[in-house]
Amino acid sequence: FKTFYECLYICSLELINEIPLNTKAVANLLPVDCVAQAIYTLSAKGIENGVYHITNPNNTSTISVLNLASKFFQFRKPKFVTFRQYKRYETSLSLHLKKMVEIYLPYYNRGTLFNSDKTQAILKKLDFKYRSINDKFLGRIFRFCSYKGFIKINKK
Repeated sequence: FKTFYECLYICSLELINEIPLNTKAVANLLPVDCVAQAIYTLSAKGIENGVYHITNPNNTSTISVLNLASKFFQFRKPKFVTFRQYKRYETSLSLHLKKMVEIYLPYYNRGTLFNSDKTQAILKKLDFKYRSINDKFLGRIFRFCSYKGFIKINKK
């Protein structure tokens, strides 16, 4: 979730006017308690040792997450641009801001997905259920971020 929270924090500072974003990019959000439950389910059911990729089979649109966050935290949403357009804009950013944005480029531009078909098939047989990542769930996360002071609501 660090990738998720930190990007929203950077956006909330309103220091970046444009971010490169593939409009088809998705966020694979999975709360740590769900990851722990999946690991427990795999181990408690006597599943053989192996490598398991615990990911959420239900991806969330990155644009919808950023739209919802900008409304909740009341920050000016950066303009979503192509990678090529961003490269021209990037020259106006400080080295520090460039480094902050650089971390997210693969996630927001390459449609990065993690293959977990083997793990998903096993968890399905074991009746493992994933929590729905919807607006209500994201709102709860945003309220927690605000409560802890990690991302402040902009009072304009």
